[in-house]
Amino acid sequence: MSKPRVAFKAWLQTEEGCIFGPGVYRLLKSVKETGTLRQAADSLGMSYRFAWGLIKKTEARLGEQLLIAHKGGRYGGGRTEVTDTGSRFLEEFAKIQEIITDVLKSGLQLTDVKYENIMEGAIEDLYDLDSELEVVVKLKAGSIMKLRLSKKVLEEKRLIKNSQVIIKLTSIINFIELKDTEPHSN
Repeated sequence: MSKPRVAFKAWLQTEEGCIFGPGVYRLLKSVKETGTLRQAADSLGMSYRFAWGLIKKTEARLGEQLLIAHKGGRYGGGRTEVTDTGSRFLEEFAKIQEIITDVLKSGLQLTDVKYENIMEGAIEDLYDLDSELEVVVKLKAGSIMKLRLSKKVLEEKRLIKNSQVIIKLTSIINFIELKDTEPHSN
């Protein structure tokens, strides 16, 4: 048996679901290379109808065009262009995949990768831990987040139980390493 390894599949989504993933990425990239949606679909083993539907569904969720089709004449000659929006999505998605691939190739070591998350929720509990407080926040998504804050921050922000809060986490990961160790038992 081969050794398990970390793998990933990235996509972009909204409340309505996935709006841009590997399938749309490969299709747009192939359109840029071949010049037509039909040839792009053929090269990826997709039917033209499926490819067209995938693009239209994505455009509807984004509210922007990804492709512009130019009809050919009686003897063909039509072509398809990727719009500026489509090109931006291609570039950004390629960057995302490149970063994650580099991380995986390097044995899960990250250096100076910045990330930011903004979450909303309500303070469920506050626990006094001498010099600081543990704040338990129930996020709108349903999960629980525990934060340790100084008492001064709590007083300045006037945070109390049931306060509605927005949490903005910004961090720079300087180093993460995956080690082959035994799991800790609690």
